[in-house]
Amino acid sequence: RMANVFCLPSKGPGETWGLAVNEALSCGTPCVVSNKVGCAKDILTAPSMGITFESNNLESLREALRSQLQTPPPNAELLSTHRAQFSFDAFIQQIAKQWNAISL
Repeated sequence: RMANVFCLPSKGPGETWGLAVNEALSCGTPCVVSNKVGCAKDILTAPSMGITFESNNLESLREALRSQLQTPPPNAELLSTHRAQFSFDAFIQQIAKQWNAISL
């Protein structure tokens, strides 16, 4: 909660989601993640929530960190939407929905 930015510089392969990004955003901490982190496209929907950089490219990482440190943190409304969309309850509802769609 005391961090200004959370960074997940994954090189892949194998970084399927990156749950630590969810956790950082739940604390209101914006994120800088590599393009190998699976959740980037789904979660970082606004510049204040975070940005991606090219994996294994130090200059891209530097620029992303500089940029994110100059961007105001996410507001309460945006964080509330994120928490609702990626909550455990939402996860369970999606599993139930998919299960019901394939059940005989």
